[in-house]
Amino acid sequence: MSKNSLRMTTEQYQAIVARQVKYSQAIEAAKPLESPAPVVTAISLEMPWPPSANNYVRHASQHYMTAAAKDWREQVINLCRLQKIQPIVGRIHVHLTLQPPNKRRVDIDNRIKPALDALQHGGCYADDEAIDKLTVIRGPVVKNGACRVQLLLAQ
Repeated sequence: MSKNSLRMTTEQYQAIVARQVKYSQAIEAAKPLESPAPVVTAISLEMPWPPSANNYVRHASQHYMTAAAKDWREQVINLCRLQKIQPIVGRIHVHLTLQPPNKRRVDIDNRIKPALDALQHGGCYADDEAIDKLTVIRGPVVKNGACRVQLLLAQ
């Protein structure tokens, strides 16, 4: 067998390339059309009673989160993971209903920042800068307390 018999002619090469192109086009045509990811417009969630911002961070030579605050935030992050929450992308309206664990006097404004930070770390939204409207309501007393959250994509 001579060296020349193993060579392919230009016509043979072009025929092979043409078959590969047709095959690739047939594969592409057979693929199902991918639908875009659904747009998340609302998230509802019930979180544990948030810690007070007064007990959330300590100040020594530097700022650090308390152990109780870290544990609480991890609970919220795990809750978000369990519910497979997808983030809302865009401007957001947040409605918080804070339900205290007892009838003692509570400043509900001290519970907002920890709740919003935990929602961000849980993946509900990328940055709390996206919040355009924040509504906070004191709800009825419930055992162990709760924070009911509704996040809505702003229209």
